[in-house]
Amino acid sequence: MTTSIVFVKPTHHYQSYDDFWRLVEVSGFPVISFNLVDLTVDVTYIFTPWNGEAAEVLPRLRAATDGRPRGRIVWWNLERDLADASEDERATRVAACSLLVDDIWVSDRHYASLHKDFKHVVLGGHPSFADPRTILFRGPMQWSATLYAYVWGRRQLIADALLGNSHNLAPDAWAQENRAHVLAHTEVMVNTHQYDNAKIVAPIRFAVAASYGMALISEPLEDPYPLVPDQHFFEAPTERLGPSVRGLYDHTAWWGTNLYDLLVVEHRFDKSVRVAVLG
Repeated sequence: MTTSIVFVKPTHHYQSYDDFWRLVEVSGFPVISFNLVDLTVDVTYIFTPWNGEAAEVLPRLRAATDGRPRGRIVWWNLERDLADASEDERATRVAACSLLVDDIWVSDRHYASLHKDFKHVVLGGHPSFADPRTILFRGPMQWSATLYAYVWGRRQLIADALLGNSHNLAPDAWAQENRAHVLAHTEVMVNTHQYDNAKIVAPIRFAVAASYGMALISEPLEDPYPLVPDQHFFEAPTERLGPSVRGLYDHTAWWGTNLYDLLVVEHRFDKSVRVAVLG
């Protein structure tokens, strides 16, 4: 049973994964590049996302062990292949990558149910992700809501509808210091789907909201586990997001505390990772 855990970060910078790597950092896990992976030692290596670098390097790493690896490779798959295929076909396509890895983790339980090679692992938050003072003293609020996503297509329509409901949306803030300010001074995180047919969990976004003690509202999800609607987040159809966000304003502390207790205390990032590796 391997007990040493090391995260492997791709050479290419993916801005959408900055929060994930900050969770890794504050959790105290070591981070290396692919060229330092050594499968002859007893280590569990976890990488994300899958890209050309992984596809090129992993076969060489396997070959270097002469078929007797001591280390393990885990791909934490935090995205869904949304190409023109059925959901089962998409899952099978991703699972073909299992030939090069030992485990495929996914953080959407519905997605995990689509293939036997998928293992569901909760992606939690961490108390050190945000300045503790922003958790204890969330105010004064400058903005009512943030989509915390690249706004285009259907998300742009939702953002326009929220503005039409007199919501003060937070600006885009991609630099870490800007994100920290925006998240600490925004009432509600609004989770919107990128595509109409993708009712999937956004694990990084949920972990960020939890780490900042924010109230969370989402369009309908296939399976939000471990979140429970009306306890850890509010679920509303797309056309009701505007009025529903307004209904959360008087109780944001209650919603935020419940989400924090679930994803930051019970399923803290480092605890969840260690349970998944050892379990």
